[in-house]
Amino acid sequence: MVQKFVDSVLPKKGLLGQFRRVLIGLYVVTLVVTILSVNVWTRHEVNVSSRQELNLLIDMMKANSTYVEEDMIPYLLPRGIVHLPAVSFAVATKRIAEHFLKIQPDYYIKLVSDNPLNPQNLPYPLEETIIERFRTDKSLKKLVEKGKIEDNNYLVYSTPSVSQESCLQCHGVPEKAPREVVEQYGTNSGYGYTIGQVVGANFVAVPLTNINSLILKRSLVAVGLLTLLFSGIFILMDRLVQRFVLKPVINMARVARSVSEGLLEEEVSVRSEDEIGELAHAVELMRRSLVTATNYINRLSRNKKD
Repeated sequence: MVQKFVDSVLPKKGLLGQFRRVLIGLYVVTLVVTILSVNVWTRHEVNVSSRQELNLLIDMMKANSTYVEEDMIPYLLPRGIVHLPAVSFAVATKRIAEHFLKIQPDYYIKLVSDNPLNPQNLPYPLEETIIERFRTDKSLKKLVEKGKIEDNNYLVYSTPSVSQESCLQCHGVPEKAPREVVEQYGTNSGYGYTIGQVVGANFVAVPLTNINSLILKRSLVAVGLLTLLFSGIFILMDRLVQRFVLKPVINMARVARSVSEGLLEEEVSVRSEDEIGELAHAVELMRRSLVTATNYINRLSRNKKD
């Protein structure tokens, strides 16, 4: 049953079957090119969009750092005021990140250390690997790469956290740390920093959309639109070819067959001015010439009999 349907749509012989095969082949090629283009374009778009969002997060964190270092620390510490969210970049970043992530929970902001005051700042495996890379290569100032944190895929920007002289006020030895720091975090972790030591890393990350899912959705839409378009073109072109090409050719073939059998009465009725029309006109001239020749021969035969 299926084979009969296929043979009716794509007959093995004749111009119509060849024409339909060409159209279907063109459809398949266009479909493959479209899907590949959607794949490449979607991946590029996701990467560009993610990097733009990442740059905004980076600029926000830099602005926060500048605010703490230039506006808060010079004013508060000389007056003996130790309010950690104001004088500690790590604490300020954590607080800002908490407020920001309540609004935009898909993003990621964190200052990480494998020797932190706050245990919540301990690194995940990817972060721990990046910290070690910064320690191994001191010339490395930043990294931008794709990675997984807590089972989510991100485009991650990281910079090394290098201990400065000002850091030793809180992270030197517990005995010299501000009372507020010791009371809040204890004395078990977060101390013993030395100047120039890579003590951790700063991370900001934007989510990478599930690219494969997005590609599938866009590909399905593209395939649907392309199929709809080609269906219309297929039906229209099929009808036009049958009407303006195949029907006249079949008519001329029938007349030619009749002429070969000695039946010269049927005229070729194609009136188009294209190549099909020229061929039809030539066939009609041939038929008329044969009619004239046949009539002439018949007259000669009758005259001889008379």
